[in-house]
Amino acid sequence: MTVTKDLFLSILSMDAYNRGYGAGISGLGGSGSKLGNATVGQDATQLLEAGTAEAASFYAISYKLDEVVGESGNTISAGSTIISYRGTDAPLYELLFVDWPISYFGTYDKAQIVMASQYKQLVDPNGTENLILTGHSLGGALAGFTSAMLGEEAVMVDNIGFTQALHNLIVYMNDVMSNNDQAYRSVLSMNTYGEAAQQLATLRGLNYADTTVQTVIESLLSYNYQLFQAFNVSGQTLLDEVAIFSSFLNGDIRGFHLEGSIAEDTRNLPPNSVATLQADIGDLTNYGLSGTQAHSASLNVIMKYADQEKGTAGFLKFKSVLIDAAPALFDDDIANRSGFVSGGITGTSDANAKMRDAIAYSAIDEGTRIFGDTGIRSFFDDLSALGSKVESSANFLQDADTAIFGNEIGYDTLRRSVVEAVTQFAGLCCTNPLRGFMS
Repeated sequence: MTVTKDLFLSILSMDAYNRGYGAGISGLGGSGSKLGNATVGQDATQLLEAGTAEAASFYAISYKLDEVVGESGNTISAGSTIISYRGTDAPLYELLFVDWPISYFGTYDKAQIVMASQYKQLVDPNGTENLILTGHSLGGALAGFTSAMLGEEAVMVDNIGFTQALHNLIVYMNDVMSNNDQAYRSVLSMNTYGEAAQQLATLRGLNYADTTVQTVIESLLSYNYQLFQAFNVSGQTLLDEVAIFSSFLNGDIRGFHLEGSIAEDTRNLPPNSVATLQADIGDLTNYGLSGTQAHSASLNVIMKYADQEKGTAGFLKFKSVLIDAAPALFDDDIANRSGFVSGGITGTSDANAKMRDAIAYSAIDEGTRIFGDTGIRSFFDDLSALGSKVESSANFLQDADTAIFGNEIGYDTLRRSVVEAVTQFAGLCCTNPLRGFMS
C-alpha cells in the first residue's frame, strides 16, 4: 500500500530529530539530500541568524516534494513544501523552561515560538507555497501555533498543549493594538527593525543617534516589533480569535497520538482535532511501556503504519503479542544485535532509538529509502503470524516448549524470545536493506 499523507508527515516529524546539530542518527544528509519522494531543504541554522537557533534549542527543516504523496484523494501535491519542527532535544532545559511554560501556563514569549514563525516566513517569504507544517511533541505545538497564526495546514504528532498560549498571545497583541496610539502601531509593520526604531524616535521627537535614546526605543519597541513581524500582523487590525481557532475545528490543524503518552495531560485542543492511533489497543502503559516511551516519535510512526495497514486480512493479530513487542522496540540489547550502537559517530541517540527510527523510516516504499523498505513490514508480518498462532491455539508455544526444550523454557519466556527475534530481524533488515524481500 502506498504511504499515506499522514504517515509520511509523521516520518518527517521524526526526521527533524535526525538532521542538523545534535542529530540522533548522523549521516542522513543535509540540504539537497533525498528522503522518499522529498528533497531536503535548508534548515533553521542556515536561514536564521547565525547561532541563534542552536542557542535557543530550536531546530526546523523543510522539504520539497518531487512527486505526489498519498492516495485516495488525500494527497500532498508535487512541488509542495513541508516544514518539520523538532521537539524537545534538551530534555531538562526544555521541559522546565519551554514545554511546561507553554503547555501548563500558557506562556507565549518563548524564542522557539517566534523562531518557528520566522523560519516559516524565510522558507516561504511570499506566502505562495503549498505548505504543510508538522512536528512531534514541542515541534507539533510549534507547527500548530504557527499554522493557526499564519493560516497554514498542520499535522501534529503527539503535540504538547499550546492553545492557552495561543489565546494569551492573541489577547496580548489585540491589547497592544487597542491601547497604544496609531503612530506606535504603524511602526510595528515596517520592513526592518532599524527603520521602525528610527521612525518611532522621530514620532516621539527624539534623536535616535543618541545612545540613551536607542536604549529607550529598545525598551519600547523590540519585543513587540519582533512579535508582530513574526506573525505578520500589521498592527492596525484586531486579530479574530474565533476565526483563528476555527482552523482546529475544520481540520486545517489536526493531530494524532498514542494513548498513554506523557503529553496527553498537557493538551487542551478541541477533541475532534487530535485522533488516537489504534484506539482499540488502549493505553500503551498496559503493555509494559512508560508514558515517555509511548510519546516516542518513532513509535508514533510505527503505529501510524499499523493504523494504515489494519484493513489487511489478519494484520491486527500482532496485538496478541504486543505485550512483548512494544518493550522489545526499546531494548538496547536487541538493537545492538541488529547492528545499532548508542551515541558515538552514528548519532546522539541510544541504540534502541536508532533501531526504532530505522524501522519507522522503512515504511517509505517509494523514492529514496535510507533504511530499505522491509524492516517494518517484516516486523508486523511476523508478529501477526505469531499472534494468529497464539490466538488459534493456546497450546501452540507450550507444545513447542515441550517438544523442543522439555518444558524448561516456559510459555511466556518462549513467546518473548520469538518476539525479540522478530524485532532483531526487523532491525537487521534496516542495517542490511533488502528491498522487495518479505519475511
